[in-house]
Amino acid sequence: MTEGTQDRLLDVLQRLMAIEALELSGALTAASDMVNAAFSADKTDAFFLDPKTQTLVALGTSETPMGNLQRSLGLHVLPVANGGRTVECFLTGEPYFTAHADQDPGVLKGIKEALGVRTMVAAPIEVAGERRGVLVLCSATPAFWDEGVVDFVRTVAGWVGMVAHRTELVERVTAGAAEQARQVAAEELVTVLAHDVRNLLTPVRGRVQMLLRTARRDGREADVANALAAIEHADRVQHLASELLDVARLDEGTFAIARQDVDLVALARQVAALGTEENEVRIETPGGEPEVRVRADPDRVRQALENLVGNALRVSPPGSPIIVRVERKSAATQVPPTAGRVTGANQVATVSVIDAGPGISPEVLPRLFRRFGRGPGSSGLGLGLYIVRRVAEAHGGSVTADSTPGLGARFVLTVPLTAPVE
Repeated sequence: MTEGTQDRLLDVLQRLMAIEALELSGALTAASDMVNAAFSADKTDAFFLDPKTQTLVALGTSETPMGNLQRSLGLHVLPVANGGRTVECFLTGEPYFTAHADQDPGVLKGIKEALGVRTMVAAPIEVAGERRGVLVLCSATPAFWDEGVVDFVRTVAGWVGMVAHRTELVERVTAGAAEQARQVAAEELVTVLAHDVRNLLTPVRGRVQMLLRTARRDGREADVANALAAIEHADRVQHLASELLDVARLDEGTFAIARQDVDLVALARQVAALGTEENEVRIETPGGEPEVRVRADPDRVRQALENLVGNALRVSPPGSPIIVRVERKSAATQVPPTAGRVTGANQVATVSVIDAGPGISPEVLPRLFRRFGRGPGSSGLGLGLYIVRRVAEAHGGSVTADSTPGLGARFVLTVPLTAPVE
């Protein structure tokens, strides 16, 4: 390699590395222009594979008369199935050179006849070790370069691959930051809306209750039914708003836990009131203990149990009871490692909620307790089980689920008998 060639290589490299890596097509167009000028070519393309359409697409093409003509003729898109020397270079990874393209039957007719290409050199482009495209230089002059240009172009193609890699990394980081910003904005908006909706529903619910009392007094049964339905729907919306606000508090670290002495059996009996004529909620204590006491926040534990029992009621067929089983266990493995240390972790209380519904498919189970991880038959946003998990973890406990499709599901909430030591 001559000193002049080395200087030209260095100049091209410096120019390529100075390209502003904002988006791939723009970066490759800038790279094609620079390479084209360095080689005094009539056209330079950076073809990249589109895996969806299996075509090589010139994401970057030099702004030259031949480049513009190529775009107008649609020759900037090369189906892999149509073959040609550019496609061959991509598939084999071997560079290509010809000083007389018009005499090579492997060059596509449109390239040598419509564009008038005579000298052509191509080298594969690799991005992070993966072959992604082809750098192609063309001239309308026969034997414009000699075969010694191949190594030069191969080197430059490697640099173009580095430009593409850097640009794609920047695009990913930018897209990730934009998505995170959108998510934060959306969460803030949802929190504000949930707060406002809950505040607005309170007086609405009060007015409907007044209408309900008037309708009952006047014996208007149809109006009574409508008012009761309206109150039920208002309660559902308020419940959803409360869940959204709880998720916001969990994310902000302001989800308060006020521990006190709590009897889980008594708490379970309160939740059993959710049962209906079609599906009763039965309380079982296999150990025969009248009480199972823990140090916990009764409101938060009740919230978790209501979510579990409410879900079970929604999926259970008529006539099948929901079983809520409360028991004390001595098994250290019942409580997974948490942020705090749990004293006496071998003493835990478990509350199992068992239904006879359709069960949960193995594909759904792993994401069941994630935010927006909706289970089968769910009509909500998928926040209930996420809150249950976070409530359990806030107490140093856990929640698990197991199921056989078609045979129901069992959710087990575990709470240490003593409070975690932070």
